[in-house]
Amino acid sequence: MLDIPYGPNPHQCLDLFVPDDPEGAPLVLFIHGGAWTGGNKSMYGFLGNFFARQGYVTVIANYRLTDNSPGRVTHPGHITDVARAFAWTYFNIADYGGDPEKIFISGHSAGGHLVSLLAVDPRYLKAQGLTPDYIAGVLSVSGVYDVRGVASVFGDAASRRDASPLFHVGDAQAPPMLLLYAQNDLPGLGGQALQFYYALLGVPSEALIFEFLGRDHGSILFRIGPGDEVAETMLWFMSKH
Repeated sequence: MLDIPYGPNPHQCLDLFVPDDPEGAPLVLFIHGGAWTGGNKSMYGFLGNFFARQGYVTVIANYRLTDNSPGRVTHPGHITDVARAFAWTYFNIADYGGDPEKIFISGHSAGGHLVSLLAVDPRYLKAQGLTPDYIAGVLSVSGVYDVRGVASVFGDAASRRDASPLFHVGDAQAPPMLLLYAQNDLPGLGGQALQFYYALLGVPSEALIFEFLGRDHGSILFRIGPGDEVAETMLWFMSKH
């Protein structure tokens, strides 16, 4: 099922992938990357199909971007949309067989930033009548945890700090978090993942981190499929929660 609206803007829509026997199935909500300025859920049907074959109802959501479209937003527009997509999922997924008490959230790159921010800063889910307690676990793939260098998307220095998951660790009890990054990732992302990981351990929160050798910022995600080590790590994490 494609292009299901979760809000009035054309960007506020999602695709749904359902297993053959979805009754009571856990769920993955995936948020795409693209530097908050690009990307589209249509690129990630392979993920939806893969996780559905593993028994997970899978939601892949678009969100408004910092681009040249009429719906252009800057922070907090992106994260507000992700919170809204999560709320739609929580309140509607039982109609498609999914278990609203077993919603995992995952994202790549900018999407990793957004799902991590949703998990550690409770304001955005609170606006939807929910809390991070409703998140079963977070799977962030090559995520960005400190966006202070991204002025064009996140505004002034105070806004950039406020948009950084790193500085909200401890604002609420974080759900279990799995941080994945590539040996040949974009500069600085491995260091950011480690910094975020150690911050979570200091709260303390449950956190795991894995580096994947021989992978880069794209291949860590786009090679996910049967037998892939990244896929197996994600499935293992969700199965234990």
